[in-house]
Amino acid sequence: MGEVAVLGSINHDVIVTCDRAPRAGETVHGSAVSFYPGGKGSNQAIAAARFGADVSFFGRVGKDSAGLSLLSNLDDDGVNRRYVRISDSLPTGTALITVDREGNNSIVVVSGANSSMGSSDVAELTDAGCGPNDVLVCQLEIPRETVAEALNAGHELGMTTILNAAPADDVRDLLAVVDVFVVNEREIVPNIGGEFSSRSELTERIAELSAAYQCSTIVTLGAEGCVAALYIDGAISTLDLEVPDVEVVDGTGAGDTFVGVLAACIAAGTDPRESVSLAGIAGSLSTTRKGAQDAMPTRSQVEAFMA
Repeated sequence: MGEVAVLGSINHDVIVTCDRAPRAGETVHGSAVSFYPGGKGSNQAIAAARFGADVSFFGRVGKDSAGLSLLSNLDDDGVNRRYVRISDSLPTGTALITVDREGNNSIVVVSGANSSMGSSDVAELTDAGCGPNDVLVCQLEIPRETVAEALNAGHELGMTTILNAAPADDVRDLLAVVDVFVVNEREIVPNIGGEFSSRSELTERIAELSAAYQCSTIVTLGAEGCVAALYIDGAISTLDLEVPDVEVVDGTGAGDTFVGVLAACIAAGTDPRESVSLAGIAGSLSTTRKGAQDAMPTRSQVEAFMA
């Protein structure tokens, strides 16, 4: 069994609940404000750890109370945070999140210490002894050049590399060193040359993308499940997956849950199609509670739901 290394962002999340998100120039009344640990990198590390993987997190926080709280939170979930550095000059990253009555969210991220991640953080992958059988997970909430360097380093070390291209960007220049590419229905658009009109068209176009770059591509579709073009033994195998119908309370972190659980399954040697299925169920279950990390299910919870 391999381990999971997550190199990415860690944030202090401020979540405001309201009937609907404000439009430009508009003020609306909120009903509650909550504070949670977050950041796509940290979220995915916690999700993988909750699902039973051995996880190391590579990131940066500020020298402030929020940063110290986030480090303690990693400890609570058993994530190795030996490779998290504390910035003397930049604050801990912050995400401002609105959640409407339907559970939909919109997010503004202030990067803070995350923006200072660079080559020295990537070098820690080698120092940590990462290699074949291990999984590297990256996102786009840290400098893009650092992400590119990390993916190249992971590829050279023989790791299975996962890129979650969020926030949305065209990352086709990185896919040569990516084994698993995970995005949502908005984030896939710049990587397939434009909008798609149907689920079947999306599946065809990601199959073409996967074949061109010899990687697996997975597109999450919220309550509609996901579609995937899995690159297995030199061939493309498509997958169209529905997820359980659940009562959505808060969609924050559902995509991160999907990525973290997927990484945990890959590290454990689980069949690719089963890995995607388990990740989809876990992501769906995470929407039934408030917060990102607080809502992430354990493996036993997922298995109990399936049973």
